[in-house]
Amino acid sequence: MRPRTSCFVVLACALAASFALPSRADAPPSYVLTFGSLGTGPGQFNLPTDIAVAANGDVYVVDGDNHRIQKFDASGNFLFMWGSLGSDPGKFNYPTGICIDSVGNVLVGDTDNNRIQKFTAGGTFLSTFGTLGSGNGQLRAPTGVAIDRSGNIFVADYHNNRVDKFSSAGAYITKWGTTGTGNGQFHEPYGVTVDPDGFVYVADKNNNRVQKFTNSGVFVTKWGDWGQDPGLFDEPQVCQLDGLGHVYVSDKFNNRIQKFTLQGAFLSEFGTLGDGDGQFDSPEGMRVDGTGSVVWVADWMNHRIEKFAYGSSSVPDLPHAPAIAIQSVRPNPVRGATTIRVTAASGPARLSIVDVAGRSRLDRVLTLTDGVAQAVTFDLSTLEPGLYFASLDQRGIRTGTRIAVVR
Repeated sequence: MRPRTSCFVVLACALAASFALPSRADAPPSYVLTFGSLGTGPGQFNLPTDIAVAANGDVYVVDGDNHRIQKFDASGNFLFMWGSLGSDPGKFNYPTGICIDSVGNVLVGDTDNNRIQKFTAGGTFLSTFGTLGSGNGQLRAPTGVAIDRSGNIFVADYHNNRVDKFSSAGAYITKWGTTGTGNGQFHEPYGVTVDPDGFVYVADKNNNRVQKFTNSGVFVTKWGDWGQDPGLFDEPQVCQLDGLGHVYVSDKFNNRIQKFTLQGAFLSEFGTLGDGDGQFDSPEGMRVDGTGSVVWVADWMNHRIEKFAYGSSSVPDLPHAPAIAIQSVRPNPVRGATTIRVTAASGPARLSIVDVAGRSRLDRVLTLTDGVAQAVTFDLSTLEPGLYFASLDQRGIRTGTRIAVVR
């Protein structure tokens, strides 16, 4: 069973915590480019789940529901692909995680085949390890995969609620974790990464936190809880390092990427809900290059890859333009009421529910304060099932996102 995530989340009480505000040096990166669209052709995706970046800048993308790996250059130009649905060597059943070892070989978490597969940089099959089960060396829906400087392989063993450690040849070494909410316990761990000192970071998805361990699995620290404020999460998927002492976390249903110190102190965030440049719809995989200057994001529900960079921008800097955004819509899909979280510049703005014909079905005039998010609840139970759009308009600047009404 693939680790799909429900659109309906049981809300937990968030613990109160204080977080440092980002300094000027921790300003978010700028949007650079996008590539990909929904489809099965070369360069198209169906739910891309993770990314790896080679030493030469080439980008590998796990194309989850197309059951394949695609390779691109640093500008997003398609190079080649391999894989198809199946259980034979070199085939996949909803792959999710990916990483590259010190000699350029590619390891893939082949989730629904309950195994890890290893390939050359050109996609030639080399080896595999893992079978379905909960015993030593067995896996149940492995997702994230990472490698330390010694070549050891760490696997987020999703349905076993643990982390497994293997040698570079795939021989079992150890495991840690059980089901629960305590220190060192997990509720569907999804992503894993290792820092230069060998510490292991795990995105503990349904506990809405990141946990840090020694290389052998001794608990060190943790951070996060359910919520929308900085440092809180709504199903963190992947955690990655930038080589500069920072941890990046893809915060899936908050539609953003968050940046932390190695001890879990919040630094900055970027991303809002939408399909425009620099926006996300349920981001999953993410990778930062070794210089910390480029961030790649697998924009899962938008079926595309986005590239961001520090110190550069593909658009002019307009510091006085109003920051207008729809941050989230929950629940979505919706059967009755849904709450839409928005931000814009100070002043009036109109939030509307628009049908596919462009007709406004419900609307509300808001008075917003610059930089302060406002939550607005609409009852959509009177609307016919189908696709609608939430549209936020302020002084002629408009943004929007999709809403599915179901019965």
